[in-house]
Amino acid sequence: MKRLLLSALLMTAFTVMARAQLVIIANPSVPVASIDTRAAVDIYMLTQTKWTNDEPIRVFSLKKGTTGAEKFYAALNLNPLALNKQWLRVQLTGEGRAPTLVAEDEIVARVAATPGAIGFVDMARVTDHVKVLRQVTQ
Repeated sequence: MKRLLLSALLMTAFTVMARAQLVIIANPSVPVASIDTRAAVDIYMLTQTKWTNDEPIRVFSLKKGTTGAEKFYAALNLNPLALNKQWLRVQLTGEGRAPTLVAEDEIVARVAATPGAIGFVDMARVTDHVKVLRQVTQ
């Protein structure tokens, strides 16, 4: 009986983890209340570099190889290799700077502390120091 109960609890935990809800977050100074998928792609491809009020967009991303990063870029239909090439090109040509790569446990604090910042994280990590712009995965 104990094994059955333990198995059920573990299955529930794995199901909840599999359904982790990624969201796009922003610093409260960001002048938009939401963004669509196209805008998110443009921001992460570094082709949209300013908000509607002309404030520079500071892009944060989870470190490469994390489950959250893989799920986020897959949900936006972005190839991580192509994305890295784009980030490198933008940096080398002086057109902008690549996203700041941070750990999942620090991204909310970094976005909250950086005017114009945007990032993504599991909904469970969101605090009232950032605003949610879009739900990314189900």
